[in-house]
Amino acid sequence: MPIMPMGNQLNQSTIQYVWDFMIANSRNDQIVRIEAVPNNKLPLFHLLGFKPFLKETEYLYDRNQLTNLHGTSYKSKRSSINNLIRSKPDLRIETYQPVMFDQCLELYHQWQLGRQAKYSDAIYQAMLVDSLVAYKSSLNYFEQLKLVGSLIYINEELKAYTCGYQLSHEIFCILFEVVDLTIKGLSQFTFREFCRSRTERQLNAMGDSNLDNLKKVKMSYRPIQTLPVYSIRHE
Repeated sequence: MPIMPMGNQLNQSTIQYVWDFMIANSRNDQIVRIEAVPNNKLPLFHLLGFKPFLKETEYLYDRNQLTNLHGTSYKSKRSSINNLIRSKPDLRIETYQPVMFDQCLELYHQWQLGRQAKYSDAIYQAMLVDSLVAYKSSLNYFEQLKLVGSLIYINEELKAYTCGYQLSHEIFCILFEVVDLTIKGLSQFTFREFCRSRTERQLNAMGDSNLDNLKKVKMSYRPIQTLPVYSIRHE
C-alpha cells in the first residue's frame, strides 16, 4: 500500500479496516505493510501494536519559491522553461476531467517505456510496474479521492500530466508527474505551472524512493525541510 489511507480524519478503526483488508487479499509470501506514514501519525499505529521502520525521506517546499524560481540556484530551470516556451508557443494547460483517462494512461505507458530503457535496475523496474497500479487507481477514483490534475498539451497532443491532493490548508501533496521525456524543459515547466495553480503555502513532493537520481532532482529545487516517513508492519 504505497499511500497511507487518506481522509479528513484518519483513525484507528480506518487503519484496522485497511490492514484486515490487505491481509485477507494478500498471498502467503507477501509482506503486508503500509508505506509513507509521516512522523506525526505514528502514535495511531503504536496504539494498534504496529511497528514503524524508517523508509525514506520526503521533500517539503515553499510554494512561492517554486513559482518564482528566483536566484542563481534556479538559473538552469528558468533557462529550460524559457527555451521551451520560445520553441513551443502552442503550449496549452487544461484541468483534468474523467474523459481524459485514456490519454493520460497512454502517456504513462510512453513514459514507462522511456524509463525502463534508461534504467536497468531491477528494483526500479518493479517500482515502475507498481506505480502503474497506483496511477490507474488515481485516475479511476479521481473524484472520490478529491484529486486535482493538470495537463499540458503541445500541438493539441497530451505531453504532460501531474496531479495531487490537499493534505491541509497549508500543504498540497504532489502525487504524480508524467511527461514526454523527449521534450527538454517540459518537466520543469509542468512542475512550475502546477505550483502556480495552487494557493497552499507549502508543497510536499513525496519521497525519493532511495534513488540517487530522484534525490538529486528533488534537492535541486531547494527544499525547506526534509521529512522522515515510515513503513508500518507487524513484527
